[in-house]
Amino acid sequence: MEVKRLTDAIAGKNASPYRLQCAQIVAEAQLQLMRIHAAKAAMLDLAAARQIGVVRPYGDVRSQINHGPAMPNSEPSFSPQMDSSFRMMGDGLSDAFLHALRQIVRLERYEYRAFSRRQRAIRKLDVP
Repeated sequence: MEVKRLTDAIAGKNASPYRLQCAQIVAEAQLQLMRIHAAKAAMLDLAAARQIGVVRPYGDVRSQINHGPAMPNSEPSFSPQMDSSFRMMGDGLSDAFLHALRQIVRLERYEYRAFSRRQRAIRKLDVP
């Protein structure tokens, strides 16, 4: 429903099938980007809630980052220098935010793909 409404707004009245198809791609990608941004914000909110004790803390996140399952090559490695800069804020804060950061890094690939898909479709919309 949301996609259809956004597609119609982007394509305009009396749009060709090609223009409608491009507008639908733009709409779907935009909604996906909005969901990704909301997920990132929720992860940071959860990390902050864990820091103040509203949510029960989890295990040692640093060991999960260093010894956890292999991540795609696009994920940056966490260096001891990066870890120590977080540690200066307090161990609870570092664990909570390192866990959130790890999840956010995983979402970056999906965000980049949705952004690229949207941009390609926008360029096609602009071609007469």
